[in-house]
Amino acid sequence: MAKEEEDEEPLSPMARVFQSPGVDYCAVTILGFKTKIKPQVVLDALKHNVSKHPRFSSKLSDNGAKWIETEVNVEDHVVVPFIDPEDIAEDGDGFVDDYISRLTMVPLDRSRPLWDIHILNVQTSDAEAVDPDAISTANPSMKRRETVSHGLRNKDWFQRLDTKTPLKGGADVGSNPKRFYHRIVSLDDIKLIKNAMNMTINDVLLGVTQASLSRYLNRLYEKKNEVDGALASNQNHLPGRLRFRAGCTVNLRSDIGFKPLADMMAKDSKCGWGNYFSFIILPFSIGLQTDPLDYLKISKSTMARKKHSYHAALVYLIIKIVLKVLGVKVAATLFNRPVMNITTCVSNVIGPMEEISFRGHPIAYIAPSSYGHSQTLLIHYISYGKKMIISIAVDPTVIPNPHNICDEMEESLKAMKC
Repeated sequence: MAKEEEDEEPLSPMARVFQSPGVDYCAVTILGFKTKIKPQVVLDALKHNVSKHPRFSSKLSDNGAKWIETEVNVEDHVVVPFIDPEDIAEDGDGFVDDYISRLTMVPLDRSRPLWDIHILNVQTSDAEAVDPDAISTANPSMKRRETVSHGLRNKDWFQRLDTKTPLKGGADVGSNPKRFYHRIVSLDDIKLIKNAMNMTINDVLLGVTQASLSRYLNRLYEKKNEVDGALASNQNHLPGRLRFRAGCTVNLRSDIGFKPLADMMAKDSKCGWGNYFSFIILPFSIGLQTDPLDYLKISKSTMARKKHSYHAALVYLIIKIVLKVLGVKVAATLFNRPVMNITTCVSNVIGPMEEISFRGHPIAYIAPSSYGHSQTLLIHYISYGKKMIISIAVDPTVIPNPHNICDEMEESLKAMKC
């Protein structure tokens, strides 16, 4: 019994929320490689290293409250599908997009550690091969989102809805398949804007996001107005008083950046282990600005107000207390109700400072994302060497033209640089 207890580890408060009933968040990371992947090399590397990582060598307990260390059969987690060249034709990107989208509807096996690796030796526009690595952060049974309890009520926090726009989906968004796209831009361009405007990279990325979504929505409303007999294409076609908010994840650790796994796992480590993050809700300024730098000034002002608040830390503390006192269902309601009312979610992660390789396979790009969420659009930024990868997840039933969003992001960045 003592040995069994030693092999168990309680989930962090946020992990408990992510695997609570009605929640089914899963993370997916797409790695693009510069060379063909040798599956056996990947298998051998995993066999030697997977047992060192608790999340890759533990499964959830039946009640979802603890991680239980278990034996891992790596072959069960690595998938190398047969790919008929005729299925690819000349559209490697489309084949990969379709393949990964289908994965979002396949549940992970709860009886084993919650991760899978799929190796696709398919040439795309940015890589010679790709590796969509799905890791569950939630309930792998993929039970679709249930109606959230209305027991906790606060008009500002729980009930205020964003304006219905072409980017806002319905209640069934979480159960729909998702599609993933990415765009690579220059990190040096972002740093140039950052230094010229005396702001942070987060400020720049928020400004780019607001500018691109404003342009994208304006084009959609323009097309609608043209059908209705409206006038010129250079007009502002956006509705007045648009309420548009984004949920942003916040790292609560005092130390940022990558830490060696051994340091994080060491006894009395100051690095800490587990999910120690929270979120804030940011109001987006959606509107056409004559000067693209105005988006940056607005984002800097918005972020400055949030930096001086204890919003993220208080959310984490409240969820932690509610979890202990009232249980996971109420804590999940506290987290999910405001998140379900917003339009999008945005995150920015600092990636490797230099380009890296995995067992002799140089990595061209890293594109993290997730699915199971209640938004039709998720935007993730990650730096990688001298690149900034913009990774988006969309519900194709609501956003049929996601490449246009990536185009607007690229154009907005160019306009700010000029």
